[in-house]
Amino acid sequence: MTPSASPALPYVDFATFLQRHFPGQKVQKITLTAGFSCPTRDGSMGKGGCTYCNNKSFSPNYATKLKSITEQINEGIAFFRRKYPEMKYLAYFQSYTNTYGEVEDCIAKYEEALRHEDVVGLIIGTRPDCMPQPLLDYLKELSKRTFLLVEYGVESTCDRSLERIQRGHSYQTSVETIERTHAAGILVGAIVAWFLYTPATTWLTRPLASAGASGINFRTIIGPFSTHITFALWAGFVLTTPWWLTQLWLFIAPALTRTEKRRTALIAIPSAILFLAGVASALWFLPHAVSLLLSELPQGTSALLDFDSYISFVVILTLVIGASFLFPMIIIGIHALGLASTGQILRHWRWAVVGATVFAAITNPLPDLWSMILQMCALLALYFGAIGVCWLRDLLARRRQRKREAAPSLDPTAV
Repeated sequence: MTPSASPALPYVDFATFLQRHFPGQKVQKITLTAGFSCPTRDGSMGKGGCTYCNNKSFSPNYATKLKSITEQINEGIAFFRRKYPEMKYLAYFQSYTNTYGEVEDCIAKYEEALRHEDVVGLIIGTRPDCMPQPLLDYLKELSKRTFLLVEYGVESTCDRSLERIQRGHSYQTSVETIERTHAAGILVGAIVAWFLYTPATTWLTRPLASAGASGINFRTIIGPFSTHITFALWAGFVLTTPWWLTQLWLFIAPALTRTEKRRTALIAIPSAILFLAGVASALWFLPHAVSLLLSELPQGTSALLDFDSYISFVVILTLVIGASFLFPMIIIGIHALGLASTGQILRHWRWAVVGATVFAAITNPLPDLWSMILQMCALLALYFGAIGVCWLRDLLARRRQRKREAAPSLDPTAV
């Protein structure tokens, strides 16, 4: 490696992964419904599927088992081609278990998708316990002539959790199947967000133990399980935020001018940084908030807290403080739109004090005066910081104006 070369990252996002396999070519997944079922739906292992599963939530209108694979691909391409006429596509067998059936039937559907002239590869979503060796042998040979990624739903590394969601297989089954697939030279991916639950909840509830709370409680018998499911869904949403925001930007960016892109970046990047700074501040403040609230317990009593209520308190605290950190962007936006000058904004500092006080009093989840004063002071610091940015914008604008006035005229009629 040369001194200027950057070291290879141990992992990349999915968009970069595709760019490495399809350099210079835009590639898009097209979701297909191939008419497969699942062993937890057809009675082999159970009825109704996994407890969390709803295939309709990620199946577009064109992807129905009433249409052939080719028809679904054509309708999917028609949707994307209006904006990206040169794009190529990956046939994404996503809904249900797409290796659960007769091997010959599975192969026929894969080959039908690959016969389409605009399809450059396959992504096959399936279960770790539904990969028979004859089909894996076929996929091994298929991967030598086209792009192929097999996507396994691992869902959890905890067998007890897998039992609760009626998954029908163990974590060891996932490990063994992934190893077999990798050994066959096939690209393999896995879906899992369940494992974050225990370390995250342990960290979030640590302030309770430090403050002397007796423990955390659930109001219903299914409370622990439903909370676990909800957390996994939100964890997946949060962890994939960089990816779906990037995809949203890639979708919008072609319609924007260079100036519009620059302005959008100047708004979005500082807003994201300020919001994350607010969330970090809230999490730093969380142990102090819990300690303060529980300090009011009468002598000889203990707190038996409801888990859902505690998590709601944490979410409200982080969102309120995170949103309050966006206050400077509102002021800078008012200035940028010409609705108020820097001097006008500064002259209304008394109203800013009143507004910060009212906002802190209404939104602060803590009942004590000092926490509200602290939030109010933080808002005012952000307010005066925003005024500083507005002043800097005015200064740069005046400098540009003086340069334009000092530049020699290019008018040929000028004397």
